[in-house]
Amino acid sequence: MIIQNTDRTAKTKMYYVIFFINVVAFSFYNIFEHNATWIEWLVWGVVALLTLSYITMLYLKLNYFYVEQKGDKLIIRFYTAHPVGRKYKAIELPLRTIVDYDVVTNFFGFKKELYLTAKTPKGVFNFPPLSISLLNKREIENLEYILKPLVTK
Repeated sequence: MIIQNTDRTAKTKMYYVIFFINVVAFSFYNIFEHNATWIEWLVWGVVALLTLSYITMLYLKLNYFYVEQKGDKLIIRFYTAHPVGRKYKAIELPLRTIVDYDVVTNFFGFKKELYLTAKTPKGVFNFPPLSISLLNKREIENLEYILKPLVTK
């Protein structure tokens, strides 16, 4: 079973670009166009709203997320949906090493993170949280369906 959110990641990437372009455009408009005071306040209000939305999206760490169970390995690929400074990362785990997992929801249910724990020859290793905020409810259920049988306690 493969779980991935390519379409939602592409849309989110476009939202980042559109928000940034709108903030720049409204800021330049306000600098070069001298209108009534209420229009100036409206433009700065829109800039503030767009900036707050952008910061919220950065806080949620919206990621492309790909999971596949291939043979005796679990392959996880992820990268940020932000168009600048993207780092592609991948994790390959033998299925027998997965000890535990947890899906944690924060920020009013919008920020979802996957915590994985694996057994290594040197002891138990807790992976840094992986953001799964862009996965919908069904995809998270499918992810748990893949992970539940792998957990060994």
